[in-house]
Amino acid sequence: MQVSKKKYNIKSKNILGHSDISYERKKDPGEKFPWKLLAKKKLSIWHCIKTNELLFNRCKKVHKMEEKNFLLDLNKIGYLKASSPKSKKNLIIAFQRRFRPELVSGYIDKECLMIANNLRNA
Repeated sequence: MQVSKKKYNIKSKNILGHSDISYERKKDPGEKFPWKLLAKKKLSIWHCIKTNELLFNRCKKVHKMEEKNFLLDLNKIGYLKASSPKSKKNLIIAFQRRFRPELVSGYIDKECLMIANNLRNA
C-alpha cells in the first residue's frame, strides 16, 4: 500500500474503509482493523490525544450544541451527513469503529467529541 500511496500521491486522510463511505450499508473493515497502526506508518490518519485524556472523557454526556458540532466535525473530516435518526446512529458507529474501537456504542460522548475535533484540526 505504501508504494501505491506514494506513486499516486494519495493523502493519508483519503485512505478510507467501506464503512467510512457507506456507513448505512457497510460494517467493514470493522473495529478490529489496525487503523492506528496504519497511521503510525503514515498510511492513514489518527488523533493525537493521550489515552488518559480520552478515558477521562469516555461516557460523559454532551449537550445538544456539542452534538451538533460533533456532526459538523465528522462532515469536515469526510463523513456524509446523516439523513435520519437511524442514519445518524450508523454514522456514529462507523466513526467509533474506526477511531474508538474499544467502545462502539452509537452514542456521542465527550471522548468522541475530542477525537473528531482533533481530526478536524489535524
